[in-house]
Amino acid sequence: MKTFIKFTFIVGIVLSISLSSTACSFLENRNIPDIFELEKMDLSGKDYAMIFSADMWNEEQMKTDRNVLLLIDSQGNWDAYYTYNLDRANINWTKDGLYFSDHVYEYFVDNAGSISKTNKTSDLKEGTGQYGSSDDDNGAVWSWFDIGFDEMGGYQTRITYQDKEKSTEKIVEGQYNYMFTVGHQLYGVSGPFGLTNGINKQDKIGLVKFTEEELTPELISSIPLPDITVSPVHIAHQVVLKDNIVHVIGEAESIKEKFLTNLMMWNVDNGQLALERLATSTDLKFSSFYTHQNALKNDELYWFNDRAELKRTNLKTFKTDLVQSYNVDVTEELYYSARFLKNNDIHMVVNDTTWGNSFEKDGTKMRILKTSLDNPQDYMEFPIRDGKRLSRLFSKASLTPTDNSFAVNPKLAE
Repeated sequence: MKTFIKFTFIVGIVLSISLSSTACSFLENRNIPDIFELEKMDLSGKDYAMIFSADMWNEEQMKTDRNVLLLIDSQGNWDAYYTYNLDRANINWTKDGLYFSDHVYEYFVDNAGSISKTNKTSDLKEGTGQYGSSDDDNGAVWSWFDIGFDEMGGYQTRITYQDKEKSTEKIVEGQYNYMFTVGHQLYGVSGPFGLTNGINKQDKIGLVKFTEEELTPELISSIPLPDITVSPVHIAHQVVLKDNIVHVIGEAESIKEKFLTNLMMWNVDNGQLALERLATSTDLKFSSFYTHQNALKNDELYWFNDRAELKRTNLKTFKTDLVQSYNVDVTEELYYSARFLKNNDIHMVVNDTTWGNSFEKDGTKMRILKTSLDNPQDYMEFPIRDGKRLSRLFSKASLTPTDNSFAVNPKLAE
């Protein structure tokens, strides 16, 4: 039995595609290079990266399906590459370069465009979803993959650590709702299963610290769920640290069948959890579209809600205000993701077309929006070009972005 929580749901009906359109799509896609066959790629002038994942349901799809990597410049022009398949693939862009994965390799692309590939050492046929990733203070990237129950009744999670060309991988015990990094340290929040591993306890969540070279899970605390019918799932993997408290925006309770947006505060020294109710979310029942990144400015925590509205929460009073809306019509089929940069700039990608829909007159419609914490009421945007080519590229309905599939070149913060 595995736990797969989908954050993006696709609603679409494939009507019919003419023979000429199919041939055009085939020719278009045939010219896209396979990144796993390359030694270099061109990152020059590229400001954004996105990765689009194909669902994997069987071994045949693992062999034939491909994920798509887009590199986008400041004018909305893009280059596309294929990777092998990986469900819910993430991408991270640090000062050293790009990090991403498929079910065969861990990739690192340095700023000169040289590609390093490291073979995975564990068999991912048993667990192919990348459940999250986070970069640490060194600019290296941690990733975690839910594997599921093993033959002995235990539960396993795969963790990788990528630092430039070097990649290490460990299989650890336990099921985790989410993980995050503080400094150079990886933490996890254990799920409320009643298992015998000493980590997952019935109707409780706990803070776990992964220690030593083997990443041994050390349970720091075990705390009853606020609501035993709901475990915290829609969570920001990139978190804000103030003093010794990690601040995490997410949905942790269900009151009268509504999920509530809360601020969860983990003390990383003793594992204690404090929770402040901030607001009731909208009626989107399947996804929250949180950006998986927050920003702290003085005592104000900035974050995006499920309607792509910028919110501000005072960490002393917990008063929460709407800062700005950005003309984003989020539905269960559509998508947005935002990233906060160190210079207070905010970059957001918005999709205005249901994924897999090749029948829109102008094709797939995506745009990049830029604003800042200093002047959040002011913003500019530009379209990602060649929507018809994008439609052909995304003609397979299951090829979708996920919560951490948008990355911004950190040079834009310099």
